[in-house]
Amino acid sequence: MRTAEQLTPELAELKPDYLYAPAALMAERYELLLPFVNAGAVPVAVLPRVVTDEEARPLFATLQRLFDLGVNEALTGNLGQIVLARAASLKLRGDFGLNAFNSHTMSVLEEAGFLSATASFELRLSQIRDMAKPIDTEAIIYGRLPVMVSEQNLLKTASGRTNALPAELSDRMGSVFPVVSEPGERTVIYNAHKLYLADKKEDLYAAGLWGLRLMFSTESARECVEVAKGHLGYSDYRPNVLTRGLYYRGVE
Repeated sequence: MRTAEQLTPELAELKPDYLYAPAALMAERYELLLPFVNAGAVPVAVLPRVVTDEEARPLFATLQRLFDLGVNEALTGNLGQIVLARAASLKLRGDFGLNAFNSHTMSVLEEAGFLSATASFELRLSQIRDMAKPIDTEAIIYGRLPVMVSEQNLLKTASGRTNALPAELSDRMGSVFPVVSEPGERTVIYNAHKLYLADKKEDLYAAGLWGLRLMFSTESARECVEVAKGHLGYSDYRPNVLTRGLYYRGVE
């Protein structure tokens, strides 16, 4: 999840096993997590992809507050954040930023104490299947994959204020890339097409994955519910424009 609006009781009723949401959002709006926790979901605080030295202390304070509230796990895509999470007594899960691309990387993450790792979305499903998995391994199977994080605030208006609503960039082919805000006045550019693998369940199960992650970014609250229902087999939801990512063709 990325926004407070996406954390609805309707989505909680679908009983996800885990709930990933930004650490700052969890700390500010913890009450929104309660329907998920009461339904059995384990809350996992997602750490920012970029954290400067100046931002480390406030982030640590946020993680301490979350631990006191009962959030015991953190998702990090940056090895430099391990110390922060552990100092706040949170257990570690690995995000896509750790680039778990082969069996050796998985072994290193196991030795570092990670509970789980996210397989690189640049791998083919066949490569994920054949990769050693000494720790629980998940894959992102739905959502807009991030293209780039920018230190420049691309949402800042001429008046110097940041527009809270997503913006868009387009290329010469007419593809539209959403641009949304990130912690620290940063912005992230997302792929124009949504990854969709709900109709590839046999291939996903054959890959030996522990978890299948739906990664919401620009979706409305209603769309989040419909996407989750579609992946659970409760509806026939399917994005208008979709991609299989690199799971079937690999890096070219």
